[in-house]
Amino acid sequence: MHMFFKSYYNEGPGVSPNETEKTGMAKYFELLFNDFWSFIGISMLYLLSCLPIVTIGGATLAFNRLCCKRISRKHVFVLDDFKESFRENFKKGILLSFIIIFVIVDLIILYSNALGYMEGDERGRQAVIVWAFCCITAILLFAILQYLIMVIANFEPQPFVQQLQNAVLLMISGGIRTLVMAIFDIVVFAVCFTYFPFSGMVLFAGG
Repeated sequence: MHMFFKSYYNEGPGVSPNETEKTGMAKYFELLFNDFWSFIGISMLYLLSCLPIVTIGGATLAFNRLCCKRISRKHVFVLDDFKESFRENFKKGILLSFIIIFVIVDLIILYSNALGYMEGDERGRQAVIVWAFCCITAILLFAILQYLIMVIANFEPQPFVQQLQNAVLLMISGGIRTLVMAIFDIVVFAVCFTYFPFSGMVLFAGG
């Protein structure tokens, strides 16, 4: 229950000087366990800020920056820091909003066409080729978008072409981790799209 109801009146167990830094999923669950309500607050602000559609980019950049600060063990005032980061990133987030919307629409089209081919009468080589093309394109789009958001949110301002190049380089250097992240996001997207609107509750809970 500690992750839901913290006590700020009792001393915690402290941190052992010999404790090794956690990585990967272990670090993710440690952060979630110790700072559950901060992440819930950031997620709720993000969802509310995305409602006007055109603000999706700025909200996404603010969300990413605050999450990166928490991962780096930096203190975050959820509401104030989100508002400040959102204001700073609003203008450069407008272009990102259109990119995100383009990627989402493109993925919906790819997903719908792939399902149409797989469910149709023709299940031969053409269907396999279309399905493979859709999967590869979706993975590349998601992978580049993930790193592009991180580059824009956390690095010094650069021309967009340079930011895109940096995102591609990070995607390539990420290797198998990039592939796993992209596939996971695509699976979540496909499930949410298939079972919409019930998936909205899942997105809100796990945001």
